[in-house]
Amino acid sequence: LPGGGEPESAGTGQPEAPDGVVYEVVDSGDGALGAVFYQFSQEIEATSEVRLTVPLLESILNQRLTALLREDLGATYSPFVTIAIQDEPIEIIEAIVEVSGDPDGLQPIADALQADLADLAGSGPSADEMAIAVEQTVRDYELIGNQFWLDLMTRYVPNPDLDPGEVAERIPDTLSLTSSDVQALAAALLTLDDYIRVDLVPVG
Repeated sequence: LPGGGEPESAGTGQPEAPDGVVYEVVDSGDGALGAVFYQFSQEIEATSEVRLTVPLLESILNQRLTALLREDLGATYSPFVTIAIQDEPIEIIEAIVEVSGDPDGLQPIADALQADLADLAGSGPSADEMAIAVEQTVRDYELIGNQFWLDLMTRYVPNPDLDPGEVAERIPDTLSLTSSDVQALAAALLTLDDYIRVDLVPVG
């Protein structure tokens, strides 16, 4: 299309996340299980170190949810955590936490979850949790498929100032990360005064 002769730039088109805590209860669906959803979104610079720390934090959160909620409380059947880095239009790291359970017991689940997140941000992961997360992440890095090449191109082709050779160092770099690195990311991302929570309660 013909331009107007002036330099142009793309707008973000990204709505700002609401400040503080947003909590809603949604009555929908049928069945025996309800669910608690948390979304944490923070504008965190996704440095190379942060990118390597994200899968460790995700693994540790999944470990903790399984142990705390399924085994200790017996209150959930499918804890799930995913953490994603969004580079464009603005840098955001977003964590989604989903826990299903008895619709009448969602608040105890939420209370236990928040206490566990606060503990992780305050004290960091245990040595065993860290070791398991590192082992899982390294094994994932050893499996190279089409998604690996797609991720490589989408990150480094539009950013010629970045060195794609750092990918070859991601396993030793991951092995050098510490529990303090995970704790720092957890404290920055899993903020208990700034999140969205939705409780899903079945009506059928």
